[in-house]
Amino acid sequence: MPDPSPHTETQADQTALPARLIRGMLALLGVGLIIIGVPIAIITPFPMIPIGLSIVIAGTVLVARNSLTGRLWLAGMVERHPQIQRLTPKWLKALLFGKSEGI
Repeated sequence: MPDPSPHTETQADQTALPARLIRGMLALLGVGLIIIGVPIAIITPFPMIPIGLSIVIAGTVLVARNSLTGRLWLAGMVERHPQIQRLTPKWLKALLFGKSEGI
């Protein structure tokens, strides 16, 4: 049986491409939500209803879960700033980083 040439795609490569594209699109959607959420948080006339904050958190979760670079950047920010680490609840750390105990 001849060896497959290095240029032929295997079944794993063919299924990995759509997954990578979807993860990339979800990460870009997360960045877009963060960019949109910050001005909404600033101009929201209702101070007791954090509409922009929930949009930014959803964007951050999408970026952290779908982008290795985004996850590493966010983990570095949380480690560098102890106040962020103290204020972040454990359930949000688990949602962002996929760990049961936070970071």
